[in-house]
Amino acid sequence: MNSTWIRAKLHQMVKEEINAGKKIVVCPYGEWGMILVDILEKAYGIKDTIILDNGLSKYNSDIHSVEDLKKWNTEDMTLILTSISVKNSKEIQNQIKGLGINICVKNILEPEIEESPHKESYFRELKKTLCCKKVEGKKLIRIGSGEGDGGYVMVDDFDNMMCAYSCGIGNDVSWDMDIAKRGIKVFMYDHTICRLPKVHNNFIFYNFGIGEGSNCLPLREILKKNDNLDNHDLILKMDIEGAEWEVLDDISSDLLSNFKQISLELHDVCKWECREEILRVLQKIRVTHQAVWIHGNNAGKAEVANGVLIPNLLEVTFVKRDSYSFVDGECVFPMSLDLPNLAYREDFELGNWGM
Repeated sequence: MNSTWIRAKLHQMVKEEINAGKKIVVCPYGEWGMILVDILEKAYGIKDTIILDNGLSKYNSDIHSVEDLKKWNTEDMTLILTSISVKNSKEIQNQIKGLGINICVKNILEPEIEESPHKESYFRELKKTLCCKKVEGKKLIRIGSGEGDGGYVMVDDFDNMMCAYSCGIGNDVSWDMDIAKRGIKVFMYDHTICRLPKVHNNFIFYNFGIGEGSNCLPLREILKKNDNLDNHDLILKMDIEGAEWEVLDDISSDLLSNFKQISLELHDVCKWECREEILRVLQKIRVTHQAVWIHGNNAGKAEVANGVLIPNLLEVTFVKRDSYSFVDGECVFPMSLDLPNLAYREDFELGNWGM
């Protein structure tokens, strides 16, 4: 469980609601409910927070049941649901709904979705550019983390004559390990870490990044150093925290064609001021590669414009067009192989991204 993320999320929720003039109601009073009450007291000096917990209300007169909401004028209140149990959270929401009262409810389990109607034309072009197809005669498999973050869905087409390039490692080598266990050498690049969290005989780690910045090298130079400039049977995985747009923008279509499969985590996809660069990069990739899988990372928010929902963090797998045959049809995401990046939050329902 990413406790740092939950704590940051609670701080963000509190700040937004207090700035909007709302009074915070905490429910339930478990581990994160206690932390939320502590945030309210220490950061905002609020000591009279209403706490709801159906179980504890039987033993502590300072804690109320959800039913007690009917006693108050709740129009200026925001109830923050702090349970990380999906079942418990839904039970509380259903009980609140049954009370027939007017109260704003914020749930740390629910993905954030913001209305952005002015972005409709951009979102439709983005979805068109990332239109997915199925690969004829091939199945998809999950490579990497079975717990959510760090895993990618790819075409099951690997052999030990391939080489893989993994850009952006951090503390998760689950994707790299799955690839290495297939007998494939994995060239790994990350200038933000000094050593790998785990090792494998097929891991080759370099303490520098990809790109033009300090302690980085362009992809062409990296391939050249590894005698892979003429190798068109490569795999690329890239998660470099937003630097991917500049890196990919600088890579030629000829160099991209060296990679049979490309899995990317794309950041700031909804960023309006970056839309031209984002579309330019994705349209370039589309010339040589076809999108076959897409997933919204629920650690970030999503935006929606006239029914078109786009997560700000997208995970995408592309495969080389001249290596496969494709089948048009529905491609509905999330699929059975998908897992939410944050296990305690619901995944984004992207729907059909096929033709």
